[in-house]
Amino acid sequence: MVDYIMENETDGGNPKELIWRLSGCYEYLNLNKVIDIFIDSKDAYYTSELVSYVNGNLDQEYLTKKMIETNDLKFIDEAMSNAGNAMIHSLDEKYLNEIRDFYNSKISKRKDAIND
Repeated sequence: MVDYIMENETDGGNPKELIWRLSGCYEYLNLNKVIDIFIDSKDAYYTSELVSYVNGNLDQEYLTKKMIETNDLKFIDEAMSNAGNAMIHSLDEKYLNEIRDFYNSKISKRKDAIND
């Protein structure tokens, strides 16, 4: 269903908005595909909104891994601080800490490189 929306939304609508709305309606929907779409396109808004909207059905481990794999500090920062810090309030502490640790280690390495 998600692939169909992404491939066939041609009436001027926003396919990501439709997928986001759909995510909260169907418990059986594979949200990893939705995570892939939002994170692969580095859409911080919909990534954070997805976490706050469907947190109970979300594979937080998969989401965390995907975010870290982007290696994109700007995207991670935007996703984490978007929509009133929705991700910070919705993610389990374990996964929130994994993202924070990754982010902080990257920032620390950048500071070290600048000082060298």
